[in-house]
Order: sequence, then structure tokens, then C-alpha cells
Amino acid sequence: MKHLPKKGFTLVEVTLVLAITATMLIAFMGTISSRISRERYTDSTRGFADALRKIYSEVENVQNGRTGSISDQNKYCTLAGQAASLTDPSLAPNPGDSSQPGFGYVGRSGCAIYGKLISFNEDGKSYNVYDVIGEAVEFRDSVVGDNALTSLKSIYADVLSFAPNGSTGTYSLKPAGAEYSYYPTWNAWLENTDGERFKGEILIARSPLSGAVHTYYLNKKLDFQKFMSNYQDRNASSLSEVVNSAKSGGYALSAYLDGGTDPNKNFVMGDIDFCVGSSDFLIGLSRKNNIRIREDGHNSSAVEIVETDSTDPEGNRCK
Repeated sequence: MKHLPKKGFTLVEVTLVLAITATMLIAFMGTISSRISRERYTDSTRGFADALRKIYSEVENVQNGRTGSISDQNKYCTLAGQAASLTDPSLAPNPGDSSQPGFGYVGRSGCAIYGKLISFNEDGKSYNVYDVIGEAVEFRDSVVGDNALTSLKSIYADVLSFAPNGSTGTYSLKPAGAEYSYYPTWNAWLENTDGERFKGEILIARSPLSGAVHTYYLNKKLDFQKFMSNYQDRNASSLSEVVNSAKSGGYALSAYLDGGTDPNKNFVMGDIDFCVGSSDFLIGLSRKNNIRIREDGHNSSAVEIVETDSTDPEGNRCK
């Protein structure tokens, strides 16, 4: 009987097919991974830009969360107001009538919300947002100057206040108003245009006189969160101790609201650029995404996303 040759694949053919299949699978998985990374990076950028726009909306449309440390024993709205009364009693604020309902509560007293201070953490992975509180204009004999910073200083604008403990006679430092934190999505972080982690303070506030919104940047890391935690965890024996510690540490916001010309000391105007860093940033991209707040932004439209391949005439300023 004649035997027919067996049909099948040789070892070489099987190996070749497996190699081709594995190569195609690796390429496919690489494409999927690259696409996921790109989507995550884009999502981080858009999320941060939207969070900044939300802050502008909160400044334009003030909503009082009834939070903060203003109590019926605090007649000064903020630590800056109390500091003024300690150094010069003739400057002591008088935010309302203590006999009236709601006295001492932000939005229902002589205290008013004027904006937000954004305080960036050292690692660039989060920031804290604080209400900027000051004395209501109608409770001041006069508001000095038509410059927004000067006006804010004259009504003792600040983000710090205090909570007196009537039973012990001690004081604890608190935010003057509401406070919340923001964390960029997908473990992203924020850098400056030199590739270093972004730090500093951004003030978005309404002028007490005109109501116009202005944007300023302070090239100094104050770290209000760290300072407050020191006094939230313990009671100071006197209010003077809290005030003097704030002033000596440079945490009295009003000390920077003088419209000076030294950019390393005072709030100044100018474009503010954020570069979005992320472990999902693709090596193939030439530059990181650039989020820009245009100079002296008045509303949410001041926040722009400058993509890596943007045709913006001013260009992407990130590395």
C-alpha cells in the first residue's frame, strides 16, 4: 500500500506565525496604551483649566457656604482686621451691630467675601482655595484709593481669622471663610515654564469699590495651610500670639496688598502660565500642554489651553 505524505506545518512555519502574531499584538497594545495615555493627559489638562474657570465663576457669583471661623465674638472679620486694632485702636474695624441677628457671620454681617486666594502646594500636585474676606464697604468711613489692591488692604482683606474659645480664654487660627482643595486628575502635576513645580499664590478678587474682577500673582510661597495647621492643633494663650506669629512669618495677606513694584514681594499682574506634567505625558510630544491665565483676567474666559501643537501666535511656553 502506498503511503501518502502527511500534511501539516513545519516547526519553522509555526514559529514564524507565532512571531508575527506576537509582533502585531505588541504593536496593537502599544497603540492602545498610547491612546489611553494621551486621553488621560488631555483629561488632566482640561480638568485643571475647568477648575480655574470655576474659581472665576465663584468670584463673580458669590455664594456663601456659611463656613469659616467668624463667630459672635469676632468683631474684626479677619486676622488682618484684628492686627490693625492691636497696632492702632483708632483703626479698629466695626463690622456691624452685635445686637442684630446674624452678627458675626460672613454674608450676614459687616464682613463680605471679595474673592479667592489660590495657594499652590510645594509638590505641584494640589492647591488650596480660600475665601478672601474683608470688612463690608458700608461699614467703613472710607475705602482708600481706586486701586483694587489698595482698596482691599483698607478693608483688611485676608484669608485668616481666629476662633476664640470662651471657656479657656484661648484662640485658634482658622480660615476666615470657606476652604477647599483641588487635585489634578490622573496623578498630574503643575510646573512653571522652566520645568519646576509651580508654587506661589494667585489672587482673584473683586474691587470693593467698582466690583470689577482682577487677577494677580505673588511669586512667593506662603503655605497658609501649613501655618494654619500649627494653630489649629493647639490653642494660643493670647490673640496677640496668633497675630504676631502670622505677621512675623509673612502670612498676613494684607502685608502684600500694597500695589508695590517688587515682583518678588507683592502681587503683580501678567500672564500666568502652567505646564501640565504627568506620567502619562507622551515622549513623542514636543511640549507639555500650556494653561494660561491672561493678564489681569476678569472672568473665566481668561483661562486658555495652549496645546502642544498650538498655532497660537504667542506659542506654547512649556518645555
